[in-house]
Amino acid sequence: MRPRLVAAGPETKQASRDVRLILETFADHIGQPQSEAYKALNLLRQEKVGVEDKRWQGLVHLIGKEYIDAEMQSPLNPQEVRKEVFERAAVLHPLSLESRSQLLLAIAREWGCTPADIERSLYADLAERKILQPFELPEAEAVLARYNLAQAQGLLYWARQLTITLRRTEPFQVKYLFKHIKRLRLMHDVRGNPEQGYEIHLDGPISLHRASTHYGVDLAQLLPTLPHIQNWSFVASLEHKGKTLTWTSNPSQFPPSSHYLPPNDYDSPVELAFANAWDKLKTPWRLQRELEVIDLGSTVLIPDFVLENPQAQPPRVSLEIVGYFNQAYFERKYSKLLRSPHPALILAVSRKFREFAPLLEQLPCPVIWYSTEVSARSVLQTLDQLPEAEAI
Repeated sequence: MRPRLVAAGPETKQASRDVRLILETFADHIGQPQSEAYKALNLLRQEKVGVEDKRWQGLVHLIGKEYIDAEMQSPLNPQEVRKEVFERAAVLHPLSLESRSQLLLAIAREWGCTPADIERSLYADLAERKILQPFELPEAEAVLARYNLAQAQGLLYWARQLTITLRRTEPFQVKYLFKHIKRLRLMHDVRGNPEQGYEIHLDGPISLHRASTHYGVDLAQLLPTLPHIQNWSFVASLEHKGKTLTWTSNPSQFPPSSHYLPPNDYDSPVELAFANAWDKLKTPWRLQRELEVIDLGSTVLIPDFVLENPQAQPPRVSLEIVGYFNQAYFERKYSKLLRSPHPALILAVSRKFREFAPLLEQLPCPVIWYSTEVSARSVLQTLDQLPEAEAI
């Protein structure tokens, strides 16, 4: 099974023309209720010969959702207007055109506005009444890339499991993927190591006790990370209309671009400043931007740096810079260290979270506090004071 993507060649040329026509139609209706633009687009769909109906509707939906801006324009609060009009109209039910006009006039006099203001405000907050705003026309190629990605994402709504395999992938790209997995709170299991690669098993929405649309959307939001990653493949087990289907993909079969921002070598200015400061030290400890996955059972810890010194014991020590912290995060992640073997790990924690010092002091690894930058010399001193232990 595969998603229905816009194929290169004549199909892309036709789809690009459709995108430009849809964008021009929206642009022609700037300053009008967006329902007028959708009416015009529906007429165009009916008039066009040879248009692929599902693709046209998909492009209209995508462009309207992601590229077009519509705002409510109302002289009065629509909810307050509706409440006033409906409560007073209920007493006069059934309303005639004349009694309706008299009601709006009476409310307008009391509110110090015109009946037209009441009329315009009554449903101004409904989506179809919102007014189209000027927007920057995107390139048709960018819209089609987004459309193809959305087509791929849609298949994961029926996924029982998604397994992503990484081989010889750059460490910062692997960490980029893990960051999004954690951001989306996806249920996952990780196996492997930096040398052999990783196999990431993610539960799909169909695997839950009750299929969850919200979880399916979250899983689908992981796919836009893949165009920014090298040397990956995946297998998705899908269940749809009583059938079990398999979808396999890799970079050669997948949309090549993404609207997600690409990964950076460093996740924050704090990490970059620390790396620059470390480079200026004279020390046998080498700072590596390697990936280190510390298995904590139900979760993993992915430190920011690995420090290596073959003459030291342990020869590899991980450094995790913690810029965010609360008790729930401690319980979910760092408390797992209490039940793990003594890790070769240093935590650098922002002083903003000094109130959690009693919690952090329970951990079997040293904690360094920092204000705006992590002191490279403090980390070096901590390395010299580490007890002998096996590296993770």
